[in-house]
Amino acid sequence: MYQLALKGNDFTELEKKYQQNRETRTNGVLGPFTKGSHGRLGESAFKMAVGEISQPFKYRGGYSIIQLLSIEPERKKTFAEAREELKYGYLDENQEKFISQWYEKIKKNYRTTIYSF
Repeated sequence: MYQLALKGNDFTELEKKYQQNRETRTNGVLGPFTKGSHGRLGESAFKMAVGEISQPFKYRGGYSIIQLLSIEPERKKTFAEAREELKYGYLDENQEKFISQWYEKIKKNYRTTIYSF
């Protein structure tokens, strides 16, 4: 795939044809992401120029080739942009507490039985 990409073949089409990790398939697009994330892949990306194709490198038990599509300037998310992420993070962290509180309210008004499997 690397040689085909260097010869000018469409990187997206090559990715569709040759990608072997179908479990986390995102049509070959990852990002944007911050410096220091994604291990070796992130290190490689931050050393590249826009449009450049990396040489094959070991990554997560296999080999990867990446093409840098764009560079976005570093910025802080607005609250509106981060709202959903914050909401689900908060709910995940507090799910057990919310369920316990809900169950205590239910027990006051109804006879309940918990069955374990």
